[in-house]
Amino acid sequence: MVIAGTTPIRGFAVARDGRIAAQAGDLLYQISASGVVTRVGKGAAWCIEYAEFEQVNERLVIHRCDKTLALVDGDSVARAREPAATW
Repeated sequence: MVIAGTTPIRGFAVARDGRIAAQAGDLLYQISASGVVTRVGKGAAWCIEYAEFEQVNERLVIHRCDKTLALVDGDSVARAREPAATW
């Protein structure tokens, strides 16, 4: 067990290098391949429909509940200001 607690894991994504992004309640965690757990964010802004690691640089792409995107690259988070277009 890497994340201790009673809150269920609602979603996760796995990178090729072994990193894992996991959502537990309103918290987003990133777990390194060596097992180090880092809290990426907390609260409504971190409500995630799904997450994925993009294929080129393995950055974490977060598809939020409010239809915006966030890109996590190391310690920085780039946020889209407008909701994603629905086609």
